[in-house]
Amino acid sequence: MKTRKAYALLLAGAGIIAAGADCGKGSEGMGGGGLGPTELTVTWTFSGMPADAAACMAHAGVQVAVTVSGTFDTKLHQSVTEACATGTVKFPNLSTDLLGTPFIEGALLDDKGMTIEARSTSVKAMPGTTKANIDFFPVMGMGGAGGMGASSSSKAASSSSKAASSSSAASSSSTGMGGAPVDAGSD
Repeated sequence: MKTRKAYALLLAGAGIIAAGADCGKGSEGMGGGGLGPTELTVTWTFSGMPADAAACMAHAGVQVAVTVSGTFDTKLHQSVTEACATGTVKFPNLSTDLLGTPFIEGALLDDKGMTIEARSTSVKAMPGTTKANIDFFPVMGMGGAGGMGASSSSKAASSSSKAASSSSAASSSSTGMGGAPVDAGSD
């Protein structure tokens, strides 16, 4: 009886090992049947509005460079540069198994090829069509004040440093530094 149990456990273990050895075989190198190919379609907008010649000109954008990285298979990393007014770029026939959740970066370029604005996103690959959007100059907060995130955070940093310097000035004047003596009376 003990021999049968040992034999059954041995066969079960061999089956698990054989199933593990099958990983990397089958559909496009990633075990199992695979999800199938996808066409990654990346669009770009300006403050949520579709890209067109007027919007590109208003932001001094001539081209948009789109980079796909962060995939399971580095052979799928790609960069494409398109005219800004095109508003879209497609990466056809990509394996969803090998694409995974790619990192997509868009850079709005001026007439000299310098970056005006860069934004990024990631998206889960789906069979058929996988869509992603890069929104340049998104509307931030209430009141519709747009702009780059770095600009608004640096303003916050400079205003907090002003508050810190004014509070340090207040604390130094409260100790009597630089002013009249704290105790002006006689002993």
